[in-house]
Amino acid sequence: MINKSAIISIKLYQKYISPHKGYCCAYKVHHDDMSCSEYAKLTIEEVGIFRSVSKILNRFRECKVASNYINDEYEENDFKSSLSEKYTKSAKSNSCNIASCFG
Repeated sequence: MINKSAIISIKLYQKYISPHKGYCCAYKVHHDDMSCSEYAKLTIEEVGIFRSVSKILNRFRECKVASNYINDEYEENDFKSSLSEKYTKSAKSNSCNIASCFG
């Protein structure tokens, strides 16, 4: 029951909150992979919420690293136009979520 509730909460977040935030999951952008919320949803479906907590927290830490990398590249290397285009394009996919990943 708790697994189903968590998955429903993530789906509601993905449908009603994420598309309206204006930014995208840094992990998704940097690694061209699934967003953190999609990863959390799939992990909970596969192993249950209690066994997935450490995996999800680790993913959020990796997302924070990706966010820092993106921000550093944006500020230091004049990738502004190409990086901004990639970031905005990913954000428009409506599957994005945690931008700064708790930080």
